[in-house]
Amino acid sequence: MRIVVPITTGQAKYNNLAWLIRINADSANGLDHDSFADASQAQPASIKRFVEQMGVIQSQALLDKISAAIALCVGYTPKNRRKRRK
Repeated sequence: MRIVVPITTGQAKYNNLAWLIRINADSANGLDHDSFADASQAQPASIKRFVEQMGVIQSQALLDKISAAIALCVGYTPKNRRKRRK
């Protein structure tokens, strides 16, 4: 199993939505135009469903932003960022 985050087109007005992460088109990621990773639509998928690789996100910073958006959508807060109760 892997977590799949759909890539969708969008407009600049979506730049401030925490669950939509902008991905600029380049030759490595295979996108024809700037798009968004929609973390609110993340879902599990069997590895058997992966038939052909269409592109790759090479930026670790961008992958970290997408991971953080998924965490936000599922309500996950890392232990070191949780507020301590007094």
